Amino acid sequence: MPLSGGTAVGNKTWLADGNKMAYGYPNGSNHITDPKIKALNNDYFNVKKFSSTEHHLKVVAYLLDTKIWENFKADSAEYAIGTPTLELFIASFNQKYNDGLKALAINNDGYKISGCAGGEVGNHFTTRGQSSRMFTSRRFSLCG
Repeated sequence: MPLSGGTAVGNKTWLADGNKMAYGYPNGSNHITDPKIKALNNDYFNVKKFSSTEHHLKVVAYLLDTKIWENFKADSAEYAIGTPTLELFIASFNQKYNDGLKALAINNDGYKISGCAGGEVGNHFTTRGQSSRMFTSRRFSLCG
């Protein structure tokens, strides 16, 4: 990642320090202004027009800042971001498993996941980090 420090893996250094990421983004999700990037979390930004200065959304702003990730952009790409958005992740998951999961922006601070039969998944995966369980590890109990 484009910050110093972190954990060495092979010959690369990776850092996942949310405090360092959030430092330059005091306006949180308001920092995300590019319409193409907003479209990646369409329900949050464009449909419901949410915004937040919560710590986790400052980290999201960092991860979606295309200027930071410019060196990672491939020749065929228009831009690069530091992580897929939750809406992209769910769309990809559904494409692979055909489960019909939905990521619904519920307030300024994040999303709720709707399960396979339309039922709420709850805290198995949240945008506020209230659960340490990985969403994908819960797939078979959530979706039969």
